[in-house]
Amino acid sequence: MRIIVFWDSIWEWFYDYKKWGWGNRLKLHFFKKGTEIEVTNASIAGYTSKNILDHFENILQAFTARQEGKEKETDIIFAIGINDSCFFDKNCTKQNVTLKDFETNIRQILQLALSKTWVKRIYFINNILVDESKLNPACWGEYYYKNSEIKKYNEVLQNITKEYNLPLIDIENLIEKENLPDGIHPNAKGHKNIYRLIK
Repeated sequence: MRIIVFWDSIWEWFYDYKKWGWGNRLKLHFFKKGTEIEVTNASIAGYTSKNILDHFENILQAFTARQEGKEKETDIIFAIGINDSCFFDKNCTKQNVTLKDFETNIRQILQLALSKTWVKRIYFINNILVDESKLNPACWGEYYYKNSEIKKYNEVLQNITKEYNLPLIDIENLIEKENLPDGIHPNAKGHKNIYRLIK
């Protein structure tokens, strides 16, 4: 079987020089157990719900292989929202994806995933709270993140997963500020915590 992960740059191993991120830790876990479970990264830095919605079908087509003429049994993990919630101005008036559009996008993405007969399980991961003192703006550009906004997007995910009876993996308060070197991307300890919870 295959696990496809749709996330953003938090998938990346930027500050985890020990085991290269939670995704690689999960791959190693399955490898050591001798299981034929693939963990496929469909995550792209900066991605929002709109980006995933726009490219979802193409991404699935690119990453989904056939076994004996049949699609592989697939689990999908979605972790969307932290880039949707950010602002492009220091007055925090220009938001990347509005809360209303975010909810619409998530519902459309979910319907697309549910329409695939070979998708067996769908999981959502909510968004970590950040260290705002390092993100006003972020070191990589004019991006501003607010925990008050992130919580609103997490609430949308909570409501939708409850409505569809889907598991929501809660990482909102999982990572301490000292384990977010640039305010948003986890270090080795942060990735280890994410890995343990997702595993």
